[in-house]
Amino acid sequence: MTKKTYIVDCEEYPIAWRFNSEDCLLSDQEKQSIVFLDEKQSQRLWDIFIPAKNLMELSDKNFVLHEKTILSFSDIEESANFFASRLAHSSFVWFFWSAVAVAIVPLQVFLRSWDDFFYPSDENSILLTPDCPKAIFSFEDTFFYGDLVGSYFQDELKGR
Repeated sequence: MTKKTYIVDCEEYPIAWRFNSEDCLLSDQEKQSIVFLDEKQSQRLWDIFIPAKNLMELSDKNFVLHEKTILSFSDIEESANFFASRLAHSSFVWFFWSAVAVAIVPLQVFLRSWDDFFYPSDENSILLTPDCPKAIFSFEDTFFYGDLVGSYFQDELKGR
């Protein structure tokens, strides 16, 4: 008897190949808990929350860096502690692979398999929590944690 596995529709959500891959650590139930947004919905969220057309445009004018660290893609459990301590206030995250590929992800699902979301080769992936300006993005194995400025959260940052 063959085990039936949950497959995300790659025609509708091209980024879903990551979760259909055999090396994806997520269970079928965890995969089903991820809500993928279509391109139009994704672009709208990006335009509201990300103060740049792409992450290469982030600078000290639109991102306040709090921490820069190197994480190991080969020791995902140890590296998951970085995310767990910075995201403890949230029950889910918005994960952007680009301006047109976004998913709403339960925090525990992200923590279990963060390396199925971030890849070392990604240049435009960023994680946001919907209730504050905190963001995490990466370049190769270097991760940047800080506040987005000039975005939806601008008024919140001024109040500090």
